[in-house]
Amino acid sequence: MLYEALVAVVAVVAGGVAAVAGFGIGSLLTPVLSLELGTKLAVALISIPHFV
Repeated sequence: MLYEALVAVVAVVAGGVAAVAGFGIGSLLTPVLSLELGTKLAVALISIPHFV
Protein backbone atom coordinates (compact mmCIF):
# COMPACT_ATOMS: atom_id res chain seq x y z
CA MET A 1 0.00 0.00 0.00
CA LEU A 2 2.84 2.40 0.83
CA TYR A 3 4.60 1.59 -2.45
CA GLU A 4 1.46 2.29 -4.47
CA ALA A 5 1.02 5.62 -2.69
CA LEU A 6 4.64 6.52 -3.42
CA VAL A 7 4.17 5.68 -7.11
CA ALA A 8 0.99 7.78 -7.24
CA VAL A 9 2.65 10.80 -5.62
CA VAL A 10 5.73 10.58 -7.84
CA ALA A 11 3.49 10.19 -10.91
CA VAL A 12 1.59 13.37 -10.07
CA VAL A 13 4.81 15.30 -9.42
CA ALA A 14 6.37 13.92 -12.61
CA GLY A 15 3.27 14.93 -14.58
CA GLY A 16 3.56 18.46 -13.23
CA VAL A 17 7.24 18.65 -14.10
CA ALA A 18 6.57 17.24 -17.57
CA ALA A 19 3.78 19.75 -18.19
CA VAL A 20 6.15 22.64 -17.51
CA ALA A 21 9.54 21.36 -18.61
CA GLY A 22 8.60 18.78 -21.24
CA PHE A 23 10.39 15.90 -19.53
CA GLY A 24 10.37 14.19 -16.17
CA ILE A 25 7.98 11.26 -16.21
CA GLY A 26 10.59 8.69 -17.16
CA SER A 27 13.31 10.34 -15.11
CA LEU A 28 11.29 10.28 -11.91
CA LEU A 29 9.14 7.17 -12.29
CA THR A 30 11.79 4.72 -13.51
CA PRO A 31 13.81 4.69 -10.25
CA VAL A 32 10.64 4.38 -8.15
CA LEU A 33 9.26 1.52 -10.23
CA SER A 34 12.62 -0.25 -10.27
CA LEU A 35 12.58 -0.49 -6.47
CA GLU A 36 9.79 -3.04 -6.64
CA LEU A 37 9.80 -4.37 -10.21
CA GLY A 38 13.44 -4.38 -11.25
CA THR A 39 15.16 -2.11 -13.71
CA LYS A 40 14.36 -4.01 -16.91
CA LEU A 41 10.63 -4.13 -16.26
CA ALA A 42 10.55 -0.52 -15.05
CA VAL A 43 12.20 0.71 -18.24
CA ALA A 44 9.82 -1.41 -20.33
CA LEU A 45 6.78 0.01 -18.53
CA ILE A 46 7.95 3.60 -18.82
CA SER A 47 8.64 3.17 -22.55
CA ILE A 48 5.00 2.23 -23.32
CA PRO A 49 3.73 5.85 -23.53
CA HIS A 50 6.50 6.66 -26.01
CA PHE A 51 5.11 4.08 -28.42
CA VAL A 52 1.54 5.36 -28.16
